[in-house]
Amino acid sequence: DAVGSQEDDADGNKDADDDGSKDADAIGNKDDDADGSKDDDADGSKEDDADGNKDGDGDGNKDDDGDVNGDDKADGNKDIRVVSKDEDGDVKNSSAYAYVFMVGGVNEKQPGYLGFLYNILVASEVLREHGSKADVVAFFQFVAESDLDELPAKEVRLLVAQNIKVKYLPKPTGEFTYYDLQLEKFRILTLTQYRRVLYVDSDILPLNNLDYVFDLSDGPDATLKENMVVATRGEPSTGGFFMLRPGAGEYEQLRGIIAQQMHDAKDLPHPKFHTVKGWGHNFKAAGDRWRSVKETGNMWVYWGAHCDQGLLYYWVRYVKREASLVIGKTVHNWSTDAQGEHFLEQKLTQPLNELPERYGAFRPIASMKGPLTVSDNRPYTDYAHFAGETKPWRIDLPPGNCLEKSYAPESAAHTWFHAFCRLNNKLQMGLDMDDWDFERHRIGDAPLGNVPDWAAMSRRVTQTAADQVAHTTAAAAEARNSTHPTVAYAISLIKCPAGSSAGLIDASLVLRHSIHQNSVRNPASGSKYDYRMYAIVHEQARSCADVVEQAGFTVLVRKPPVQRKEIRGDYLRNNIRKEVCCGADEFVKLYALLLFEEEVVVHLDIDFLVHRPMDAVIDVMRGEEGARRHVPLEANGTWPEGRIDAMITRDWPEVRNVGRKAGFQAGFWVLRPSQEHFDNLLEIIREGNYVPGYSHQNGWGGQGYGGFIGARAMQGLLAYYYDIVVPGTSVELNHCRFNHIGVTTKIGKKCRNNKKECEECRTTPVADIYSVHYTACRKPWTCTALGSRDPRHDRLPKFAVPEDIVSLDHCMALLRLWHAHRTDMEEKLWAAVGDDAIRAGQAGAYNRASFQGHCTEDQSVGYLPLAGGKADILKQLPTLVYAS
Repeated sequence: DAVGSQEDDADGNKDADDDGSKDADAIGNKDDDADGSKDDDADGSKEDDADGNKDGDGDGNKDDDGDVNGDDKADGNKDIRVVSKDEDGDVKNSSAYAYVFMVGGVNEKQPGYLGFLYNILVASEVLREHGSKADVVAFFQFVAESDLDELPAKEVRLLVAQNIKVKYLPKPTGEFTYYDLQLEKFRILTLTQYRRVLYVDSDILPLNNLDYVFDLSDGPDATLKENMVVATRGEPSTGGFFMLRPGAGEYEQLRGIIAQQMHDAKDLPHPKFHTVKGWGHNFKAAGDRWRSVKETGNMWVYWGAHCDQGLLYYWVRYVKREASLVIGKTVHNWSTDAQGEHFLEQKLTQPLNELPERYGAFRPIASMKGPLTVSDNRPYTDYAHFAGETKPWRIDLPPGNCLEKSYAPESAAHTWFHAFCRLNNKLQMGLDMDDWDFERHRIGDAPLGNVPDWAAMSRRVTQTAADQVAHTTAAAAEARNSTHPTVAYAISLIKCPAGSSAGLIDASLVLRHSIHQNSVRNPASGSKYDYRMYAIVHEQARSCADVVEQAGFTVLVRKPPVQRKEIRGDYLRNNIRKEVCCGADEFVKLYALLLFEEEVVVHLDIDFLVHRPMDAVIDVMRGEEGARRHVPLEANGTWPEGRIDAMITRDWPEVRNVGRKAGFQAGFWVLRPSQEHFDNLLEIIREGNYVPGYSHQNGWGGQGYGGFIGARAMQGLLAYYYDIVVPGTSVELNHCRFNHIGVTTKIGKKCRNNKKECEECRTTPVADIYSVHYTACRKPWTCTALGSRDPRHDRLPKFAVPEDIVSLDHCMALLRLWHAHRTDMEEKLWAAVGDDAIRAGQAGAYNRASFQGHCTEDQSVGYLPLAGGKADILKQLPTLVYAS
């Protein structure tokens, strides 16, 4: 080589590789394996086992995500594995924004992917040359038949030299077509380290600095929305060039949309795509239309509507509902008002043509030979899409000296070759550009073709339906036969808590700890059941998602399954938003019915504590013989003969007049996942048959399920559903033992449930209680120890323990349970990290007998957050405390 050292590479040091380090591999760090980390195994992590994750147990975990990508394997990664790293072995972002390219069908035996890889190199060179500061990320996906898991070292060298961050997608299994590949691009939503990502097809060449789409979409005076799509002549969105805002749970939500569309289409004739409903929006019923540069329509029939281009439009326009639609010379900015209504906020004309000089000069199409795009406006004029056989790496080198600056402006292909020739020299690629021949340079056809044909989609829908049946059956069988079957515990976050973060952070951590302590992971509990935590997060509470994710919850961000405008009944449509708490937003809890990975789901409110193992309840749900006799039912309750699909408690404390129906208590719901129940409930909501008033014929279906808190939402809906629509499929548990609130069960001397006898919840022994719901006894993080009859109490009644309906002593005993779980968690955390912030959170002197050092005075102002609220300590909890 020509670097002046004494070995055979070109990095200038004295080893035998060319990575620029002083070890014996080629990755640029200082250890002796080739995984890009600093340990002595080859899995790419920073510990000394070989499972590829960041723990020390070597188990590799399993993500079991149920998609079509074949990533349910014990390799320790979670969909995306990183290879390009900085000198410390970490991916370090230099920007809050990223351009993302994707190459699929990678096969070393048929290297058609090389042309696309070359284009990514060229694109990065052009972007940098024009002043772009954003990161460049490249996704690569190998075919199942490939013997490789990573690109050859010589290709990785080129990408790393251009500072391109390389990520590998899981190898697919079974048939995998261009249609499937187009849905993979939405994995950009997982890149949550970035505020915005711009997806660019790997046959697109940027012609200018495109950073303006990032800059103009961020900040208080943003011109563009956080999501941007660009219309073509005949389609409202191109799948080759678009910007999205990544977020926790976003990709999972989008995969759920795909799964739902395929489920709905499984019984349709070929091509198994509903051209009216599409991905979930009926244009005709809604009275709106899609628009492209030249066309408009109200059906999902444009090119790519069944694939990425239709899904993309549906995602930004009807799911995220914060989007800029670039349509020729205009930009339509869509937003959502305070009532949840979608509206056109702005319609701008040519807003991108006059930009600061740092983004490059605006040049209409006529300034470069060849019709590059469909509109003479930005961003169309700032990139060239080499569709079909026009790809530069598939044609002859245009005549002229490709290294001369005057060569580039002739055409988009000239621009491409000008950059490629310079890279060939700069990176010592060794290509003979004087005699360019794509066949000689082993650049074949596009690996998976260029068309997402309908037949491929039809086959995928059919196969997915069959796979879902098989997967659900196998999961249920595994749960029945496993030594430690798993129960799903789910919470729903509908809005981020106001004020103190304790109602979110500490509440979720203590809830999880209580579940952990009453599971098989704590042998002293005697339970046989393991657990998995889920958080169903309303899209408006997305900013809270990271908190519960760090607490060990799998986060699923969802929009309400029914929009208020879809409700046909006038009264419910106009009044549901007035319902206490959340109105129609509360219906996100219904997504618990779609958690098919486990046989049984327990949905809880976050202000909850599990006190005893609920094995008998789970046993009944799983159909185990003899289990029913161990489950305490509500007074005089009886078991139905058939299968149990749900166990609930009623909100008897809210019954003001004996003889009235009680609502479903929405803080506790044991259920069997069911698409049928989910669909039934959504249709009841859409029908909106709700009678106003307080008579015995009010509420849902005119059956008396109304007039109480939550009646128009979950509490009335599910009581009506289980009693009237599907009787005999549920059972009512003793509400003094399960979902215990501690409120008296009597009005005067009569039982609220109109029975002759009823258990008095105010005196139920704590040892007999399975779970506690902190409502009337106040939240544990409010440090409330004064009763409403205490003469020292000088606050409004809502700031004291309401002694007219609860026992103060009983409430203090319940609060002591929560604080005891927090203390137990703190001690385990202290043993692991020894941080003084943990002890500082235990230094309070107020009512230590109950609050155990967590409070300095009465009310929330006196609460000391767990570990001082230090995020770097709290995020270690799932690994340090719950790993076993």
